[in-house]
Amino acid sequence: GNSATQVEQVKWMLKQNIDLLIISPNEAQPLTRVVELAYQKGIPVIVLDRKTSSNAYTAYVGADNFQIGKMAGSYVGTALQGKGNIVEIMGLPGSSPAIERQRGFSEGLKQFEGINIKHQLCGDWLKHNAEQQLKSIKSDFNDLDAIFAHNDVMASGAREVIKQLNLPRSIKVFGIDALP
Repeated sequence: GNSATQVEQVKWMLKQNIDLLIISPNEAQPLTRVVELAYQKGIPVIVLDRKTSSNAYTAYVGADNFQIGKMAGSYVGTALQGKGNIVEIMGLPGSSPAIERQRGFSEGLKQFEGINIKHQLCGDWLKHNAEQQLKSIKSDFNDLDAIFAHNDVMASGAREVIKQLNLPRSIKVFGIDALP
């Protein structure tokens, strides 16, 4: 969960003359240079689940996060019959799944002019963080129709907050994850 530590670990491994690097970059940008360095040295690099900001790797194993987000946007828009207010809880800022899911979700909602994203919060993929972020905007829950979370763990946290607030109306919660 720490990009600087991960960079140092990869640098150390490169000094050990590794034969293969399999990595799930914590964040895209901070890990790009060191992953490119491994690839440029001729070391096969398999990027797992999360990408860097470059295509300098041998293979990627993971989901099409843009498409997952786009499908979620289309689904949420349809479920709300084209109108309503949403809170989007994103993953770790700078991580490729969060970036791609957010872009896809926005694209999927374009066809629904009556949908309004009231807040975009960063839950960092963690239930507790999502709960804390939602509690900070609890005064806006009265006109909220749905919460979309970039993973199931944060969606579970959203459901917990809604239960704790004992609201007079229902708020739909949508969570999605995309590991193969």
